[in-house]
Amino acid sequence: MFLVAKTPEAWFEWNDAFPDDNNALITVRRNGITLVSRMCGDEEALQMGSSQLHRIFEFEMTPALTWTGEMPTFGVHVDADEKKLEFWSARPTTAAEERVASAWPDWEVVWLRDAFERQLEAAMIDIQLPVRDTASLRRAIIEQVRHRCHREGQNPARELASRLNATELNPMTDEARGSVGTEEEKLRTLDKLAGEFAL
Repeated sequence: MFLVAKTPEAWFEWNDAFPDDNNALITVRRNGITLVSRMCGDEEALQMGSSQLHRIFEFEMTPALTWTGEMPTFGVHVDADEKKLEFWSARPTTAAEERVASAWPDWEVVWLRDAFERQLEAAMIDIQLPVRDTASLRRAIIEQVRHRCHREGQNPARELASRLNATELNPMTDEARGSVGTEEEKLRTLDKLAGEFAL
């Protein structure tokens, strides 16, 4: 809940036991050649710095990739020729660029937020992702919100921080709080949105 100094522990790896956990799209440009792979890992692995390079280089990589299953939730493009690192994440995160940049001091680090398309542009190789059409995504989001709309808007971390006289609070605690309004109001709003999108 509170901001603390944390030593990253995760490495990029291949998860044999749970293949669906290999949710990271990794592209590497080295000696003018770009290759791609699928691995398990995220921003925390990047926080381990350039020591990760030898692990990434050891993975089996190919000149093209057709991604199966759900969309990747994280991606990184490593340009070893230009010493440039570009990464994105589908999950909310705070101060990602600063944390990763401090671990890669001699590299240009670019935080792409959730713009996975920019990794594909940087890689310039054949990568096929299971991109869903807009209508399908809208339906999924509305249904997801519909199943969670009973949660009340609150952030217990703020009350706890006040009682403990804490001076810093992780801003991500506000990201995870519930919405405001009654469940009936929320369902009416979702029905209206569904109607506007002709779902």
